[in-house]
Amino acid sequence: MKERFTLKIQRTGSQSVYYNGNFKESIELPAGNYDITATYGQNVTIGKDCPYYTGTTREVKVEADKTTGVTIPCKVSNALISVKFGANEDEKARFDRYYKDYGLIVRVGDFSLPITSEFPNSSIYFPAGCSPKLSFYGKLKMDNEREVSLELTSDQFPATFDAADHAIITLGLPDPESFINVNISKVEVVTVTMGETIPLSWLPVSAVIPLHHYDENNILQGTNLIFSDSYPGMKWKAIVTNASGETVRTVTGQGELHSGYDNSDAWPYLPAGKYKATFYLVNGEEESKTSSREFEIGKPTIEVKVGGYSSYTKYSEGDIDAANACERKTIYNPSVLVNISENLLNKYSYTFSYTYDGGTYNVEAGKNAYSVDKIEGQTVSFDPHVLKANVSFDGVAAESQKDFYITGLPVNFTPPTEAQGWVAATDRITFSNNEVKLGALGGLTAHSNEYIYNNDFAIPAETKISMDYDVMIHPATVGTTLTITIGNNQLFAQTQNGGAFNTTDYPHKGTSITTLIEKASQLRCLNSYGGGNTGSHIYSLILKYSK
Repeated sequence: MKERFTLKIQRTGSQSVYYNGNFKESIELPAGNYDITATYGQNVTIGKDCPYYTGTTREVKVEADKTTGVTIPCKVSNALISVKFGANEDEKARFDRYYKDYGLIVRVGDFSLPITSEFPNSSIYFPAGCSPKLSFYGKLKMDNEREVSLELTSDQFPATFDAADHAIITLGLPDPESFINVNISKVEVVTVTMGETIPLSWLPVSAVIPLHHYDENNILQGTNLIFSDSYPGMKWKAIVTNASGETVRTVTGQGELHSGYDNSDAWPYLPAGKYKATFYLVNGEEESKTSSREFEIGKPTIEVKVGGYSSYTKYSEGDIDAANACERKTIYNPSVLVNISENLLNKYSYTFSYTYDGGTYNVEAGKNAYSVDKIEGQTVSFDPHVLKANVSFDGVAAESQKDFYITGLPVNFTPPTEAQGWVAATDRITFSNNEVKLGALGGLTAHSNEYIYNNDFAIPAETKISMDYDVMIHPATVGTTLTITIGNNQLFAQTQNGGAFNTTDYPHKGTSITTLIEKASQLRCLNSYGGGNTGSHIYSLILKYSK
């Protein structure tokens, strides 16, 4: 037990502190006289199940090159209140019949804590010298659960509490026909004394630390419980029950006890709510109950991750090469992952669904993920395709979504064809296996502004794109200009002047790079004059994202 105390050592008559920390068997000090104080626990303003022990030995003489043994008598230095609801079983039953969610509130100064009917075995601790105030609270079952609160007083109640005073308050409902006349029917004040052994009733009740366990990938695996050691050197046992009285964990051992999720097949995960831990000392086959503690387990942190990408996703992330390696109308690796182990989903109720473009789909029972390699043939649109997931587990709801934009990039028109969505705006257009020809149909009639267009794009403004082009212009006598635009953004413009008997072909190959000023949905190729032999030939247009 001694190793659980802290020590403070200072010069007698001085504020100079030479040591302030955990207990040690041996501490080196300069020669002189010292005051040594030992403490265990905290002297809280108000708290549940937290006794506090202190002791001081003064003017301990330390001589050079000598070992000085010290004995520090310690005593209980705070006080506590506990409660009994009813002086007998009949009276206890009346409390349960008339009230819901009732209890005793202990107030010290501006602070207060309840001892509830659900967990009546707790005790409220506070510093010696205090004058706690008491009140009863509850909800009347017979009056639509109206809340009532009553201040409680008694001549038997101490004006102030001394160290180690334990006041046991018995609340009564003496009139079987009355449900409002709650009073203090009995006050027992017991003074606890300490010898060489601290009484078990005054050992701090083991603190229970619940920890939801997540693996290295942040997947919820279950719940671990840690029980602080309140019985040094002794074998002890902890049994945990839920609010329904079901036993959910049992662990036995010495020192600090651990109950891991991986050793609890029936209850690997402990749902959020109220629990009770009951502690026993174990001596061979015999077990003796010592104390109990109520505690709560909080809700887990549930996350839903939605993954996947389109070409525009990669472009937005700055990975231009990956963007241009994508198919133009495909969403890759769309996925949903919930951070809950499937081992838990087979044991505990949950809901898990996702929606895609407005359609709702349920994930297979017991599964924590949905994924496919890709979704092809998605519509080009300025509005995103939305994958959204919803999950609910242990009262915790989580949702997440990812937007996928289909821009129509990258795309290879070698050559542009009607099957790829190209439309001839005039009748002076010729599609073939190797090219599309604008104008140059012979004859003497003048023709102007032959063009083709493709509306299968939805490229946001500020997108930087490139176009590899392979075209040829035949100006003949009159000459012409070939202009290629996407939306209101010009990608290519070339004028070739004509002349008498000009039979020259003017090929143009290269790359054009531009940042879109406005969003664009139409790619257009315009030949300004196409009479006679004058015209433009388009062999290849390749549009990609650009760095």
